[in-house]
Amino acid sequence: MSALAFLIEQTAIGLYILIAAGLFWYWRKASAARYALRATPFELERDLARYQIANAVTAFFLLIEAALFVVGVQRVVAPAIRQARDASAVVVEAPIDDDTEFRTPTFEALPEALSIDPSELPDLGPAQFDAVFIPPTLTPTPVGTILAAPPASGCETPNAFLQVPANGMVVFQPVEVIGSAYVDNFSSYRLEIALEGESFAVFDTVITPRLQIGRLSQFNPVQYAEGTYNLRLTVFDTQNQLQAACMVTIYIGDSRAFPTETQIPTLETPSAPAGSG
Repeated sequence: MSALAFLIEQTAIGLYILIAAGLFWYWRKASAARYALRATPFELERDLARYQIANAVTAFFLLIEAALFVVGVQRVVAPAIRQARDASAVVVEAPIDDDTEFRTPTFEALPEALSIDPSELPDLGPAQFDAVFIPPTLTPTPVGTILAAPPASGCETPNAFLQVPANGMVVFQPVEVIGSAYVDNFSSYRLEIALEGESFAVFDTVITPRLQIGRLSQFNPVQYAEGTYNLRLTVFDTQNQLQAACMVTIYIGDSRAFPTETQIPTLETPSAPAGSG
């Protein structure tokens, strides 16, 4: 209701012009019908003229009521809604009594300072490490099994970037395609898939750019046979020219169907301590 009232308020001048044009139109029709009523001697034409006059007068009064309605919305309803909205947005603060004594909890000081005698501490031996190692910051990784795969192609810029499925990811159930796709004069982006060594086929086309990393589409692997596939994101401009592309390798099927390279650890024979026979 408030949106309609504000719309009428913003377009009030145009509505007044349309109503005035309608009043002028029906006034002309009524004048022509009155002239025909006076000029014709035939009763049938006189009845038709009276009918046209009645219609014109009815429309005239309806337009006047419409003008009054617009005036009421513009002068009364819209300001009242705006005032009520502003009043509801005011934050009411409780009055502060200046005579109130504020007290905050404090901790009592320890009766005596703790003292530690270093000689009483056990000897832990020499230090085992000469440097402090800072663990690397965790980075978000997609959920799923990641296998060895060729490097991704063209995914260095956010204009065409695929986060999920990641390069080398095993896809065995419907998964949301997450990434970003946008260029200047953007027209659309396409998601394509191809069995390794074959031509690409489009499985989705979207005309809305994705400026931040988010949902691009949904990929359902059920309709594809198990195997190694290339999944590609292509971005086009208004001239239908390819401006950016990102291609990753995915594996469709159970992860147990794809063999992985297992690193066999090398066992070193411990050297004998010095002085042993």
